[in-house]
Order: sequence, then C-alpha cells, then structure tokens
Amino acid sequence: REALGILDAAAQVQPLPSPAYHLRRAACLARAGDEAGASRQRVEAERLEPANAFDHFLLGREWSKRGSLTRAKRHFDAALRLQPDHFWALCLSAICELNGSPQRPEVAKAALRDCLARHPDFAWLYLLRGFACGQIATAETNQAQAEQSFEDAEADFRKALELGSGQELRYALRVNRGLVRFKRDRPREAATDLREAIAIDPTRFNAYVTLAHLDREQGRPEEAAALLDRAIELKPDLAPLYRTRALWKIESKDRDAALHDLDEALRREPPRSPEAAGDHALRGHLLCTAGRHQEALNACDAALEIDPEDAEAHRWRVAALLELKRYDDVLHSCDGYLANGKASAELLEIRGLAKAHRKDYAGSIADYTRALALKPDRATLHAHRGWAHLISEAPKLALLDFEEAVRLDPGSGDAFSGRGSALVLLGQHRSAVADAEEALRHGEPTPRMYYNAARTYAQASAVAAAHVGERGRDALDVSFRYQDRSLELLGDALGRIPDGQRDGFWREVIHADEALRAIRRRPRFSELSARFAPTPP
Repeated sequence: REALGILDAAAQVQPLPSPAYHLRRAACLARAGDEAGASRQRVEAERLEPANAFDHFLLGREWSKRGSLTRAKRHFDAALRLQPDHFWALCLSAICELNGSPQRPEVAKAALRDCLARHPDFAWLYLLRGFACGQIATAETNQAQAEQSFEDAEADFRKALELGSGQELRYALRVNRGLVRFKRDRPREAATDLREAIAIDPTRFNAYVTLAHLDREQGRPEEAAALLDRAIELKPDLAPLYRTRALWKIESKDRDAALHDLDEALRREPPRSPEAAGDHALRGHLLCTAGRHQEALNACDAALEIDPEDAEAHRWRVAALLELKRYDDVLHSCDGYLANGKASAELLEIRGLAKAHRKDYAGSIADYTRALALKPDRATLHAHRGWAHLISEAPKLALLDFEEAVRLDPGSGDAFSGRGSALVLLGQHRSAVADAEEALRHGEPTPRMYYNAARTYAQASAVAAAHVGERGRDALDVSFRYQDRSLELLGDALGRIPDGQRDGFWREVIHADEALRAIRRRPRFSELSARFAPTPP
C-alpha cells in the first residue's frame, strides 16, 4: 500500500502514461491481494508504447524481474539506442546476456568492460565479469585459452573482494566463484566456496543448488538430493528446481516422484513458456512408459499446443497412439511431421510399427530402412525390420537383421527370439532353440516372449523329425524333446495372459498358427485346449 502511494506521487510528477508504471502498479496490487486490479493494470501496460529511454529501462527491469530475459534485453537495447550512456541499461543488459538462452558471455564481458570504464571501483561489475570469463572458459575448446579465461575470472573475483565487503556481495561472489571452479574441475575449492556461502547466508537457495550438482557429480547422490530438497524448501516457487529433481528421480527409476515434480514445475511455470512445453513432453514420455497411454497423449497434446515443433512431444504422442491401437492417427501424425522434411528415426520407427499392425509389411520395412540410415546402430530398428522380413517370408534377410541386433545389444531378448525364429525356418534347429532359451534369459517374461519360444520349439521339432530317415531314433528323440518343451512354454505363455483374455488368445492366435502343427496331436495340447478353450472353435 505504501508503494502504491509512491506510484501515485510519481504519476503526479510525470503524468504521461507509462507501461512500466502500470506493470509496477500491477505487481503491487497483486501483492496486496487485488488480482482484478492487477489484471487491469497489465492490460493497460500492454496497450501503451514506451515514451523514452527511461521508460524502456523501467520495462526492461520489470521483464527481467519476471524472468522474461529476451523481452527485458529488447527494452534495455532500446534504452541504449535512445541514450547510449545509460549505465544501468548497459549493466542489466549484460546480466541478461549472462543468464539468457543462449548465453552470450562474450557480449556480456564487452558490456561490463564499458561499465567498468565509467565506474572502475564498483565491486559488483568485477564479480559479473568474473562470471562471464568463467562461462567463456567453459565453452572454450582450446585448453590454453580456457585456462587463461579461468585465470581472468579468478583475478576479477579477487578484485571484487578487494573493493567490496557487504554480506550480499560476499555471498554472491562465493556462489559464482564456486560455480566457475566447479566447471573448472576443481571440486574441493568449489565446495569450500559454496559451504562458505551457506555459512554467510543459510536462508538463500543458490549455493545449495550448485553444491547439490557438485555432490552428485562426485558420486554422492543422497547428499545431493538432500541439498536440492533444502533449496526447494527455501525457494518453493522456482520451477527449475522441481524440474532438476524430476530429472534426478528419472535417473533413479522413481517415475512417480518424477511425475509429481514435473506437475509442481508446471504449476509454477508461465503456462505457455518453452519450459512448460518441455515439461509436458517429458510427462508424456514417463506416462507412456508407465502404460498410461491416454494420459501420455493428453500431456503431449499440451506440449504441442505450446510448441507445435517439439520433436519429443511428437515422438511420444505417436507412441501413445500406437499403444492405443489408433493406427490411422499414428500414420496421419507421422506423415504430417515427416512431410515437412524433418528427419526422425524415432517417428519412422513408430510409423513402421503402425504399418506392420496394418499388415503393410513392405511399407514398414521401407520405414525401418530409412530410420536405419539415420540411426544405423539402433538395435531395436534392426529387430523390427527382422520381424517384418520374417512375416514377409524372407528369413535370410531377417537373420542378417537379428544378428546385427544381437551384436549391438547382446542383452536383447527380442533380438535372440527373432534370430531363433529365423534360424528354425532356415533348418538350423539346434541353434534356433538355443536362441529361444537365450531370449527367455534376457527378455521380459511376457506372454509374447514365451509364445515365440514355444513356436520356435514346435518348428524345430518338425525340422528334427525330417531327419529321422537318415539319423533314426536320435532324431525322433530330439523331436519329441522339442515338443515337450514347446508345450511347457505354451502353458507358461497362457499362464501369463490375464484372466478373461486366454480363451480369445487360444481361438485367435494359437488355433490359427500353423507353426504349432507338430504339437497339436499331443495329449498335453488337448489338456491346454480343454483348460483355456473349453468350447470348440
């Protein structure tokens, strides 16, 4: 209320309408609880144009306080065009360059040099230039030049300490010098600075955040998490802190906690900011991998409403659509994105899967091939194309893909399963069943994995039986052993299918599968049929 009174007095001194005046008034009204009045002031601010350099400076300051550094920098630059000697516009413009996206420390350093030419005894300018030198050093690829920039940063930090001694300066200097030393790979010195900063002012969050990153990099995740939690306690309205914690939770496989933190970040972000789009897209990824496909679709749609070009949101949106069996929507979405000339191995892979579900195996093979041109070392792409080749009755081509998939990912159960399926069609029954067993050791224990192994054993039985004439009883014994194992695996597969779905699976999949011909006359097969499909098809 006192601030509003001062603003009223300012309006009497300079009665010309000013957007900065209305934005400041909106901030005061909002803090006083008058959100309707604040909203009216914001509308009025948007309606007006800045009148002079001072107006642009005030607007730049308002936008920088709100975190909109691009808009702030635009106004500071306008102020400098109208009044080139405006010291504070130049200084705050440099700060925007240091903290913006992308950061431009070289530009900031040049601006701070000009500021120091006017105020050579201002300690804060040395602190800021030291931080700029640290950013320049971090981005420098030449080691000697990087070291020189780090040394320049240290010199500026020393000068800042020599000229200033207030608590605010001492805290900020240690936080910034700690960060620069962290980036210079001097963790012990960095940690000392950051702990000293916390001792100077334990109520500020900045030092806790950098120290948390340092601890995490040094292999102390629990200490890092505690420091980040403390930073969030001290600054609960800062969205990037929740986003950082969400990313750490993802790394530790705590998906639910990560989703909670992303929700908290979104509550604190401007609703249409690029950061909000990224948070929605990441939520879509997590929800999709959690099997919550409709929620994932909604999250990706929210991301694309903000940023229609967000590649990750497109990727997980079509992945969710694929799991929801909305294949036409998958193809439409992929076609629209890829038609604009944007190459994406992920979307080509998903479109290939959608085409395979629609039995367009030639189209799926074409998409997998295009994707492999972009990502030749992607094991899943080779495996997907291998399965498409198998269904297209090209086992030799399938074998090449599965062998490459196994080479790229020796822990892929799907790759071993596919290679076994190809080998048995090529008559190599012993290698085929070995791969089927290897698939079970490496793969997720899904009904599909067990069913594919059962198919491979049943087909291997037929291949072994074909050699009875030349190998006699031994070949027959091998054939029967394969049948026994096939029936055992078929029972395992059926046992993993949810109640209520087994009868349909028997009728729609098992009954129609010619690969199981070798085991159909066995009593165990009849027992499984009576148990899971009691009514004759």
